[in-house]
Amino acid sequence: MHTLKLLIRPCLLLSLLLLLLLCTSTLAASGSEDYYTLLGVSRTATAALIKKAFKKLVMEKHPDRNKADPGANALFMRINRAYEVLKSPELRERYDRFGEAGIKAHEEEGQQYERAHGAEKAGGLFADDPQIVKLTPERYESVSRNIGEGGDGQIWFVNFYASQVTRSEKFAQMWREVGHELEDVIRVAAIDCQEAGYLCENIPELRNAEPPVFFFYPGHRMYTGPLTKESLLDAALRRIEQSHVELTESNVLSRLSDQSAPAHWLVTFCGGRGAVDCFSQRTLKKLAFVFHGYVGVGRVDCGQDAALCSRLNPASSATSGAGADGAHAPSARLFVNANSGGVDLDALGAAGLPVTSLHTQETVRGVLRLLPPLPADEGRVADRLATAVFDGGSLRQAHLLLLDEASSSTSSNADAQLKRLEPLLKPHKIRVARLACGNSADQSTRNLCQRLPILRSAKKQQHQPAAVLIKRTGDFEVYYGEVHYMDIKEFALAAIANPMTGLTGETFANLVDSAPDGTYWFLDFFAPWCPPCMKALPQFREAARLYESELGVDLPAGVRLRFGAIDCTIDKALCNRFSINSYPTLLLLLKGNSKRVKFRGSKFAHQMLAFAEAFVKPAAVYFNPDSFENTVAVSKRTHVWLVYFHSVNCQPCVEFMPELNALAKNFQGHRHIRIGAVDCVTHPNLCSRNGIRSYPTIRAYPVDKTGPDDYFDYNSPFRNSDSIASWLETFSPQSILMFNSRSLFQSELASDEPWVVYFYADWCGPCQAFAPTFKVVANKLGRYANFGKVDCDPYQDLCVSKGIQTMPSVALFTNGKLLQHLSGQSVYNLESSVKTHYSKKRDKARVFYGYHSNQFDDDEGGGGGGWQRVVINDGSGQFFTMGDGMPFQFVHDEF
Repeated sequence: MHTLKLLIRPCLLLSLLLLLLLCTSTLAASGSEDYYTLLGVSRTATAALIKKAFKKLVMEKHPDRNKADPGANALFMRINRAYEVLKSPELRERYDRFGEAGIKAHEEEGQQYERAHGAEKAGGLFADDPQIVKLTPERYESVSRNIGEGGDGQIWFVNFYASQVTRSEKFAQMWREVGHELEDVIRVAAIDCQEAGYLCENIPELRNAEPPVFFFYPGHRMYTGPLTKESLLDAALRRIEQSHVELTESNVLSRLSDQSAPAHWLVTFCGGRGAVDCFSQRTLKKLAFVFHGYVGVGRVDCGQDAALCSRLNPASSATSGAGADGAHAPSARLFVNANSGGVDLDALGAAGLPVTSLHTQETVRGVLRLLPPLPADEGRVADRLATAVFDGGSLRQAHLLLLDEASSSTSSNADAQLKRLEPLLKPHKIRVARLACGNSADQSTRNLCQRLPILRSAKKQQHQPAAVLIKRTGDFEVYYGEVHYMDIKEFALAAIANPMTGLTGETFANLVDSAPDGTYWFLDFFAPWCPPCMKALPQFREAARLYESELGVDLPAGVRLRFGAIDCTIDKALCNRFSINSYPTLLLLLKGNSKRVKFRGSKFAHQMLAFAEAFVKPAAVYFNPDSFENTVAVSKRTHVWLVYFHSVNCQPCVEFMPELNALAKNFQGHRHIRIGAVDCVTHPNLCSRNGIRSYPTIRAYPVDKTGPDDYFDYNSPFRNSDSIASWLETFSPQSILMFNSRSLFQSELASDEPWVVYFYADWCGPCQAFAPTFKVVANKLGRYANFGKVDCDPYQDLCVSKGIQTMPSVALFTNGKLLQHLSGQSVYNLESSVKTHYSKKRDKARVFYGYHSNQFDDDEGGGGGGWQRVVINDGSGQFFTMGDGMPFQFVHDEF
């Protein structure tokens, strides 16, 4: 009995404690405003219902719409706070159990959901905020480059933050509010520097700054003001140059009838008995920017111009702010086609359409809904477009066709916001129209829709393109992104100046199969449902742009590279022809399209372009049997030759081609080394005669050997341009003297010769990294100065005597006097320094040659042969020696 009591008492005590904890949790929850009640949803509401309720409250409770309520801003902050908690499953569960006290405890422990998972989610801290553009490093390049510069007027406000840094989280909510405030006006964006570290490290202002850091584009202007919402908004709006027009009795007729002004006008009425409220100065500035060139924005002061106010806004003539029908006067009126014919103010006022919202975004969407719809391209227009795309015709202007299916499948506001594209793209000679593929009775329209790669089966509607741009040349591109006018405008302006084109089975036959000699095609086979494809496609487009601006300007006459994209979900037969079995697949078609090579590198624009350049504009010399016999297989070679034997049917050979091209470009202008290649598919007998049994084969043919049988094979597993360059340099006559005695160093520097001396140590990592650069400069500029080097380990006193404190260091001397001392990263400016100080070019270079046991020694010397100094002063091939080594006859003087 006593034992049972002892057991019961602890159980009762535990129950009481649990009850107390439950009551405490309930009290904590009830002690503050309930988040569900605040959002107007039940505790069982789905995530979608919570999001819908939040968006509705944002529109209703925004401080701009409730200026008379001093508590509007605080309420708006609480609404945002409630949504931040309830949109997260983890935070919502904690709130349901422990109330707001549990959320605060969670935050104090530093384990809130955004901190734990922000970096892992696509978009970081702003993954669920559609008003914030999540910039990738690739898209940032286009933003910083200001695509469409010269008329598009797009302003970007970018937040560089770190998702796991407390300070970034602290200002995240403020940035969301800035995004809401500037939505549809200025593009508010964010870049997570923890995901895009390389990008942020290369922006100097970010290196010593604590995130978040804010920049405006174009112009890369850093924001340096206070980190408050109002300060950020003021700074953003100061970037806007447009402003509204103050309308008065004296200027209203001239303003509204001006044929060069917008046809439509949005006018707000302020003051007076009938005007309840009007647009604020901030809202007027936003609207003037949004509608620039399309809808004029005006303001009438009804206190000063009561008569004008009553004529343009008849409802304002009633007393106490109510019109004849008992309704309050609207805050603004929209006058459609105000400048058509003569302006009759009374008739214009009667025809004015009321606009009642004071919220910028709501006003913009309301006005756009009231404006005339975009025209549809049908009949003869559709026939002209089809002729341009499929029959080699041309257009007077480009056409951006907005697909009706895309508009209707997203939201009722889609068509309204797309109307903004017309004035934005008109200065760029781009006509904006609708293409009603789904419900048009016009046969020409249906034919155009069938022939373009834009129609999908019902089960693939989620990948339905939103627009297609047909360029003046007849090339076209398809847009697969969000139906938002800013995104579509960015696409159109980038595409209009880009040489890439979409391809169908029909256009492929006309453009690719019938391409003239010298035209190469780089093709991207993709599927819109494939995320890697959609990530690679903008990079492919960027590679085409880079080609046009960089590579294309230097191509040989008659050679051209074109870029094409093929949607394999529509043109299946074309993709089957090329045996495409994975997406994306990038193929480069060689001359006559008889050969193709596959790109397997990283899907970045520069790598794509480097791959194409290796085939279209090779820097290496391509040998045929005659040129090989006369240049490489001669009894007395004048240069060291590296020859790359390969086959286009060998994928490792193909993948190495960009490295070969980089190697050849690196040695362009080198006095001793040349790079060549042999295509063993084109010249099989040449490869067979030289004993080529596998691909690729890399061989060096030195100058001291004769004939095609004297060579060295490159067998290292490190097949990159830097490794091969270091190996190849060992076969080259050296332009660098190794100072291996104090007397040699002192006598040479005391002469009237110009000297460039490199001070290093074998154990020094930066020295090893810089050594190839020093060799390249020495080989290029040997006619301007002599080049030598000193190992500071055995000759520490020499280095100290010349003031060397860090390595690597380079010193430039003339007549024994120091001209310039380079150290640290400045050593990489050596080439420009040599050209600056030594402008006189000598007839011949002094060449220093290492020779030992009939083999080329490295430039450190060593062995019984030691170092020989050879002075080439004429073409007779004289003997010149220095030191105790063997003299020899140098075989050429082409320096």
